[in-house]
Amino acid sequence: RSLKEIQRAAGQIYRQATNLFEKGAYWSSARELIILMDFYSEFTQLDGVCYYLAECLYEEELNEAALKMYKYLIKKYPQSEFVAPALFGLEKASYKEGKYKETLSIYYSVIKNPRNEIIIDAARYFAGQSHYYLKNYDAAIKIFKRISSKSEYYDGALYTTALAYLK
Repeated sequence: RSLKEIQRAAGQIYRQATNLFEKGAYWSSARELIILMDFYSEFTQLDGVCYYLAECLYEEELNEAALKMYKYLIKKYPQSEFVAPALFGLEKASYKEGKYKETLSIYYSVIKNPRNEIIIDAARYFAGQSHYYLKNYDAAIKIFKRISSKSEYYDGALYTTALAYLK
């Protein structure tokens, strides 16, 4: 088969996998993405495959596997458009694992590349929560105050800010 045919077939599988992901069928999506990684190593969108696979693993609460996949993507495809969302994925998976110091370290990498305000607000939320759990209440408050009032994380940030003021 020609390279063009391989790209076309892989593109169809990729679209199917991302559609399954958007519908919340993470396990089915992951299966398709693994097929792409295993059998279509020439596919030009393998960075996207890695990102969506990491997200599927995260959604299925396979955090250690998600962490490995995010790290693989960042190392293998450093110029990819998926690096910023993968860094955020790495942050939220680290937070979920209770690795608060690691979460904060990753947060500072996320905010160095502020392309997407939605990701930045979400990253701030997990960083603020990490500071809170590390009993760095003033730092938590400072980060929470930077979350946009339009963010889905705003209410949670206000709640934890109020708790931090009580400490």
